[in-house]
Amino acid sequence: MSMRQFPLSMKWLIVLSFLGFGLLLVGGYTLLSVHYFIRGMDNMLANHMQKAGEHFLAQQGAPLAPGYHQTKDYGVASHWDQLPERVRIAFPNRPSSYELHKNEGERFPPEVIQFLLPLDTEQGIIYITHSLSPQTASELMDNTIKASLDNLVLIGGGTAAILVFGLVLLTRRLFRPVSELRDWTRQLTPDKLAQPPPSFSYPELNELAQIIRSSLHSVQQSLEREHQFLRHTSHELRTPISTIRSNVELLHKLHEGTPANSAEQQVIQRLDRASTNMRDLTETLLWLSKDKVENLPVSNLALDQLIQHSVDDLRYLLNDKVVNLKVDLSPTTLSVPAAPLKIVLSNLIRNSFQHTWEGEVEIQQRGPEVFIYNRNLEPTDADQNTIPATTHPEDLGFGLGLKLTSQLCQKLGWSYHNEPHAQGHRVRLIIQ
Repeated sequence: MSMRQFPLSMKWLIVLSFLGFGLLLVGGYTLLSVHYFIRGMDNMLANHMQKAGEHFLAQQGAPLAPGYHQTKDYGVASHWDQLPERVRIAFPNRPSSYELHKNEGERFPPEVIQFLLPLDTEQGIIYITHSLSPQTASELMDNTIKASLDNLVLIGGGTAAILVFGLVLLTRRLFRPVSELRDWTRQLTPDKLAQPPPSFSYPELNELAQIIRSSLHSVQQSLEREHQFLRHTSHELRTPISTIRSNVELLHKLHEGTPANSAEQQVIQRLDRASTNMRDLTETLLWLSKDKVENLPVSNLALDQLIQHSVDDLRYLLNDKVVNLKVDLSPTTLSVPAAPLKIVLSNLIRNSFQHTWEGEVEIQQRGPEVFIYNRNLEPTDADQNTIPATTHPEDLGFGLGLKLTSQLCQKLGWSYHNEPHAQGHRVRLIIQ
């Protein structure tokens, strides 16, 4: 498993790094202390062996008699061949340097340790030997070694414990303000943004908190301005749009008795379409600008009749197009907010009609589920539908429909899925 699959937090990275370095130092110095302890014991023994050899020579006199001379704790010989076999086996190669040599054997802990000290004297080279085993070691030496090792373990373990304890205190002292900053950031609301941030112990964290507050406060102000602009603009547009719609209807009535020429008829139809698009877009923006949608008035609506009514109102978008329209509906009554549902259905049906020029549009409704599928005979870009040259741009003035529909469904908690393909879109809406 890689670190990317299990990311390590900054806190644990610092803790484990400091803990690893600290334990490495404690372990290293402990091993170094053991090494120097053993070297000290060896140097002390070498000094005793040298003094024992010199004392033996002073008592024996020169020249040293052939053979291996055994004292209480040490043995002395003037020739290598005169040393006991156990010593020559322990040191198969005759040592040439005048320093203490030892052989601990193959067992650990060793059963017997052999020491050999070649000593250059006025009478020539002599060899001083010493053997150390649990049986021959004095009780004082045993106790001294044990006490020294116990002190070494105690100091090393105590140092490691102090290191861990200090690291825990440092971590709590260092990361508690960071955790407080994180919790404060998560709980920020527009009301708290107006208040100064609390103190987080460290100047760097206080500065970071001030930067976060200033940035979010600036974003909040921008969103509030956009929200107010959207709400006020959409609200103010309703009056001129209503005026345009009334005058368009008046024009239709004025021309009921007298046939209008083709140019006037096209102008009136474009005004009618554009004003309808503006009205639906304004209503959508107004609903999106509402802060809460939980308390919207709910009424019993016949979903199939509402879809059929929207299809009839928007059928003019299929004029002068070779489009096969299939509508399959089933009687269904839902208790939902009326205005948002009309806006969503109108947007979806409008987009399917607008972006189908030669092909088919299928609208199917079963219970609370609505399926809308449009397919062009000529493949188009699923994200950027190509507009034919014969289509007037003012007829397609509702390019934000799908995005606004998605936002409105998300706000209302309705399931909305739009799947684009090469020839159109496949939409699935579940009204809950």
